Amino acid sequence: MALLSAQIMHAQTLTRMGTDFGYRHSARQRRCGHSHRPWQAGETRRQRHDRRQFAGTNCRARLSVRRFSAHRQVPQRVDRHARRCPAAHELSVRRDKGYTDREAPSLRSRNRRKQPAQPLATVRLPARHHPELEHTLNLVPITRMITSWPMSIGAIPLILTRKPIADRNIAFNQASILLAMQEAGFDTWWISNQMPIGQYDSPIAVYAYEAQHKVWLNHASWSAPGNYDGDLVQPLRDALKSSTHDLFIVLHMMGSHLQYDYRYPAAFKHYRPTLSDTGDNAPTGIRMQNSYDNTILYTDHVLAQIIGVLRQSSAVTALWFESDHGEMLVTPTCDLGGHGIGTLYEYQVPAFFWYSDTYAADFPSRLAGLRDNAGKHTMSADTFASLIDMAGVSLPDHDATRSLFSPCGNIARASSTQPCGEPTTTRRASARSAPSCYPHDARGWRRPRTELCFIRPYPQEPILMKATLSRRFGLWLLVGFLGLTAAAYWPGLSGGWLFDDYPNIVDNHGVQPQTADVATLVRAALSSPSSEFRRPLASLSFAANYLAGGLDPWSWKAVNLLIHLLNGLLVYVLANKLLGAATRDRTSLNAAKDDSRTQLLAALVAGSWMLLPINITAVLYVVQRMESMANLFVLLGLIGYVSGRERMLAANRASGMLGWLLCCISLVLATIVGVMAKETAVMLPLYAYLIEWIVYRFKRHSIAGSHKEPRILSLFVAILLLPMIAGLAWLIPGLLNPAAWATRDFTMGTRLLSEARIVVDYIVWTLLPTPHALSFYHDDFRISTGLLSPWTTLASIFVLAAMVAAVIGLRKRRPLVALGIALFLGCHLLTATIIPLELIFEHRNYFASFGLMLAVVPLLAPSTAARTGSRPSYPLARGVLLGGLLLLWAGETAMTSLAWSSPLGMAESLAARRPESPRAQYELGRTYIIYSHYDPASPFTKLAYAPLERSAALPGSSILAEQALIFMNARMGLPIKGAWWNSLIAKLKAHTPSVQDESSLAALTECMRNHLCNLPQNRMMEAFMAALSHPSPDARLLANYGDYAWNVLDDHDLGLRMTESAVKADPGEPAYRITLIRMLVVLGQKGDATAALKQLETLNYAGRLNGSLAKLHSLPGL
Repeated sequence: MALLSAQIMHAQTLTRMGTDFGYRHSARQRRCGHSHRPWQAGETRRQRHDRRQFAGTNCRARLSVRRFSAHRQVPQRVDRHARRCPAAHELSVRRDKGYTDREAPSLRSRNRRKQPAQPLATVRLPARHHPELEHTLNLVPITRMITSWPMSIGAIPLILTRKPIADRNIAFNQASILLAMQEAGFDTWWISNQMPIGQYDSPIAVYAYEAQHKVWLNHASWSAPGNYDGDLVQPLRDALKSSTHDLFIVLHMMGSHLQYDYRYPAAFKHYRPTLSDTGDNAPTGIRMQNSYDNTILYTDHVLAQIIGVLRQSSAVTALWFESDHGEMLVTPTCDLGGHGIGTLYEYQVPAFFWYSDTYAADFPSRLAGLRDNAGKHTMSADTFASLIDMAGVSLPDHDATRSLFSPCGNIARASSTQPCGEPTTTRRASARSAPSCYPHDARGWRRPRTELCFIRPYPQEPILMKATLSRRFGLWLLVGFLGLTAAAYWPGLSGGWLFDDYPNIVDNHGVQPQTADVATLVRAALSSPSSEFRRPLASLSFAANYLAGGLDPWSWKAVNLLIHLLNGLLVYVLANKLLGAATRDRTSLNAAKDDSRTQLLAALVAGSWMLLPINITAVLYVVQRMESMANLFVLLGLIGYVSGRERMLAANRASGMLGWLLCCISLVLATIVGVMAKETAVMLPLYAYLIEWIVYRFKRHSIAGSHKEPRILSLFVAILLLPMIAGLAWLIPGLLNPAAWATRDFTMGTRLLSEARIVVDYIVWTLLPTPHALSFYHDDFRISTGLLSPWTTLASIFVLAAMVAAVIGLRKRRPLVALGIALFLGCHLLTATIIPLELIFEHRNYFASFGLMLAVVPLLAPSTAARTGSRPSYPLARGVLLGGLLLLWAGETAMTSLAWSSPLGMAESLAARRPESPRAQYELGRTYIIYSHYDPASPFTKLAYAPLERSAALPGSSILAEQALIFMNARMGLPIKGAWWNSLIAKLKAHTPSVQDESSLAALTECMRNHLCNLPQNRMMEAFMAALSHPSPDARLLANYGDYAWNVLDDHDLGLRMTESAVKADPGEPAYRITLIRMLVVLGQKGDATAALKQLETLNYAGRLNGSLAKLHSLPGL
């Protein structure tokens, strides 16, 4: 024997209530609920209204404390949810073209034609689309089923257990029908097209886990497409074949749950236009109704398939179908939708019973009782008793009067509410032909065992959207944030170049092509001095900017702003997907409201991130387009990965393979392309791993639902674990070499100690920024030399340890918080650990700040308050705090952008914010020099001395300030102080020259070579000798010294030796080889020049050196 119970979420049926349900419709009822069907040929609007109705249910269940003593049984099975009701438990089906419940009990059938077909619908669909169930034999419609609650969380425990309606506090103190059947000898199954567990459906999952066999087909969000109820049919077949015992199977269906267009495949898109047809001008309500009607067609088809499977069995089979609650659809006169509102259509739910011929032969009295009671009012809370009698199970304290199968069957108690949430009085149905076992009062009414009223199970709040607003509010909010971000950054676009903009853009002729031919662009792509990897994609964008508008900083900064806004859109998309995925096991009582809330939260996360002042350097600091462009591909890769994982978790095998390929392609391709902009994109696989570990937990779509996904595990082994091992094996030997740290004023140990404080500072600067903190220059940072030097080092380590513990502890309870913290910490693993980079840069938080926003913003958003018992959620306080933070971030960004609107204003602002920063003071003095135009009488000339001399005297400063003082006075013909030379030479002797030191010597050499400066040769030689006194001098320093010897000292022999040394130190740099060939030609060494030329030709990738080679071949000596 097999008993099947099918349940659907949020069911609605389209049936003429007056005919099928015994209710009359007022004009208001028709206005608010009866226009959900597409137009039929020749019908009037009134005719269309008259044939519409909504009824449905939602299903969830779980848990037991008490045990049953059950004996003997009748097989029972669970069937799939009907189309219309996305979350209902075991009970109902109505007669029209659609059904909305999630579960239905059923038995297998042998003989098909004992009973004539009983039509399920009096309202007809077009002839070629008659509901399949309308022609199904042995089907008994239960036409007056009323749900006990209009929400799954309350309705399902009442369906699956004997929990009293009036008692709202014992949802988990009642054993379920699954335990009863199991103790009676049934092999119990729970086959679900919904998520395993969550905040609102956890009671269902608790009951589901009482089943001996559990099949979870859908590990994606309820809002994810591609998970269709038809996927339940094959697991049902497998279950029927897998056991020789009596079976009780629950099929948990999606039915007609929002989003309606996700509930049916394209082949069932019969009624148009639908919600997905956004280009259509039809009203939202009409499109919603058409989408919903399509779900009904599909549910009808799925239920017919399930019955077909049962018919093929030779066993005694039966099917009970029921929805846990209905839904309200938006109409022109009733702008409400969803469930939990309290309308009439949410309480009326569809239900039916199907039986095999063998069941009819074996249990004729039960069928007779059901037929007598099928048209009477009944409540879903009586389903437990009906299922027990249907299966022939004996239970202690069984109340047969509540069972539809009993001769003393359920003469029901029913209560209704008017459409649009206006409650009416509770009424009881007449006990027509009531058997003598019913007690009656003097008026002939049945006296129910318990007085039942529809008590709202939770404080009423509008469960669904205003159709015209909620679907778009998040997008409009995002548009507002985009506009506000553009306005905040707009003043800063008129600013000038800054710091590393000069060596990478202004002084880098490689990114200043005159033509756009392939060779020139290849040379531009490989011209970046910032990295050994050359960052070709970012350099190409610089070249494109130069071709479009020259060196005008405005256009360069405008492109950066556009990239930032595009990244903001990608953050919105990613946040929306992560919010949905992280809450897929916490499905809200109303799907559309959750979808709207997710969009709203995603817009808040994206808007907050775009406005963060800590990200201003990634926009207005032109060279950090490298950072923003790299993270553009990081975001694209993560979006692709999350989309792929949602596909993999769908029940469709083909969709799963496409999802796997999407995951692979997204991570591999986005990482490769992103690294071409900046190496920070190499962290993309780690970010994806953190998302997988926290959100998806390596789950795969499977029968058991708890297996790990081997393809994902192998993917991360291939793109994360093995590359990480290879990378560390390549990095560590070099990092252990003291020469790697020679140019830094810290060691590996002191760097790690210092970075603990810096990462904590990043958190404060992101969430509570101040002008002093966000000062661009941070070279005045005090390096940590021990755990208590300073004491904040140890405190910061404890903070980071607590954050790691929070990630582990909150991974399951608060996945978004855990993920946000993990992404923040993971982002800094590259730049805040063992690689000898400079200690602090604000732009390193460009992606890390997204992690903080993902963790913080949803916690502060009032709409996400966690209501646990009577614990207050303080939505007003949280809303005020979030609003205050947004104002703070927007205001600080706007003020900083305004300060950056002119080079002079920016330099003065940064120097005022960081008076102890050598770089900030140097930049102010250098800006004064530029504004002086090298005029000794200019007031800016006098202003330049003080910040430059202050910069030179600060600890940890480079020779930039001394070089600027010497350069300025030499250009103006003013005396040069000996103290400046002494300080410059002393610094070069004390430390291995940094990049800034090498560029300073190159600037002085160029000034002398161009006869703009008359500098004492002995002092210049002292400076070069001091710089070269350190082991393994850099190729740039050697080339600069060769340039000075050849062009200033006229010492060709020394110049040639230094240039040859530069070529040996960096054989891949063409510029050194070109200089060497020219020197050899001048010296008449034709053979050596020819050999050097052939070596240079090996570096001519894609013709990038064609122009230089042509010039060299034209030299007279070659």
